[in-house]
Amino acid sequence: MGLKPMSKEPISRVSTLCQGARILTLIDEQGLNLHQVQAIYPYLVALARGIKYGSLPDVETFRAIAEGRARVDIQKRVIDFNSTPYTPDGWVVLPYSEQLPHRMKGVMEFDPAKLDLYFDEGQKDGNVIKGTELRKKLKGVVVYGVQALDFLLKRENQHLIPKRWQRMRIYFWGTIYRHSDGSQSDGRLCIRYLVWNSFMWDWNYEWLDDNWVSDSPTLVPANQN
Repeated sequence: MGLKPMSKEPISRVSTLCQGARILTLIDEQGLNLHQVQAIYPYLVALARGIKYGSLPDVETFRAIAEGRARVDIQKRVIDFNSTPYTPDGWVVLPYSEQLPHRMKGVMEFDPAKLDLYFDEGQKDGNVIKGTELRKKLKGVVVYGVQALDFLLKRENQHLIPKRWQRMRIYFWGTIYRHSDGSQSDGRLCIRYLVWNSFMWDWNYEWLDDNWVSDSPTLVPANQN
């Protein structure tokens, strides 16, 4: 029997330590040996990664886990948006003050059901919109950074990518780069995107002074007002 997270929202360090302390107290009260403690180690790791469990298991379930009669079913698909983004040679990530204000921050457990694709009115029905103009319109939208892109590109995570995305280029506006391509002294701004190149998932990039069309949505959280 698995113990699944009751909530997938990041929790504070204080909450994590409180739940961890309760587990350690239970270990002491039940007299678990080293082997049994190792059996519940994944549970402790999950707490350290910021995945919240709504309640601790009761004593009998906890001992069943320790003795191998039950297991802890923990998903490790976690994205840390506070981590340093991958930056190709010759590129720089724009300063904090120049990024979009509502980009995703903190730690998130990945759930495809909680993702959506945002299309601006200016790129619908055959219309096109400049990336520089789209950037202005996205200032009020929560967007994902490239930490999510690079997470999805890992071989073990590519099965999580919705198949319908193969017909599009998915943009991660939460990370804006400056790319020194030699055409301008200070470089040009660009956005990385996820793309299916006929036989595998890969990434590429678009200049902000290029046009965004109907197959170029922005990845955002679902049910965004």
